[in-house]
Amino acid sequence: LTVNPTQVEPGEAVTVAVHVANTGGTEGIYTLILKINGVKEADRTVSIAAGGMEIVTFSVTKEDPARYSVTVDGLSGSFTVVAPTIVVEPAVFSVSNLSIQPAEVTTGEEVTIDVALTNTGGTEGSYTLVLKVNGVKEADRTVIIAAGDTLNLIFPVTKEAAGSYTVTVDGLSGSFTVVEPAVVTNWPLLGGTIGGVIVIGLLVFWLIFIRRRRA
Repeated sequence: LTVNPTQVEPGEAVTVAVHVANTGGTEGIYTLILKINGVKEADRTVSIAAGGMEIVTFSVTKEDPARYSVTVDGLSGSFTVVAPTIVVEPAVFSVSNLSIQPAEVTTGEEVTIDVALTNTGGTEGSYTLVLKVNGVKEADRTVIIAAGDTLNLIFPVTKEAAGSYTVTVDGLSGSFTVVEPAVVTNWPLLGGTIGGVIVIGLLVFWLIFIRRRRA
């Protein structure tokens, strides 16, 4: 009696083979009974000539993980059904689509930094994004993302000093510029002020001129 293979996953076939020999002097018919765990699983009737031998096979399939005993007319063996090994991929993260808006602001105005974080792995996981400005940590954000999901993370940044700033988030980079606010000249007010000064100056000049003539 042979059982092959001796270990399978649910639904996989096991072949049970047994040699049947006719040691008598005439052809005969013989019925083999296969039992699994003591319960009849199948039978097979064969006709074998005198002195002949035949290999009889049975195919057995089981769905439940367990050890199964096999018997065929006093011969015995066994096989085991094991649960399939499930390989779960760990969480794998990728960062993309770094956006910096607007690219130029005045001192004290807010810049919005937006980045997409995707979990391309097979399980939920947590990840910490670190935002650096000019190589110095500005902020960080830890999030939990389900397998296959994408989150957009937003970092607001405000700078008071004018200059060019480099932004990096997990290997992605960009920049923004901070400029001093433009000086706005109020020409109507300035013109009115100058005009008023001129009028006052003319009046003073006229008064002085009149006094001198009277003197």
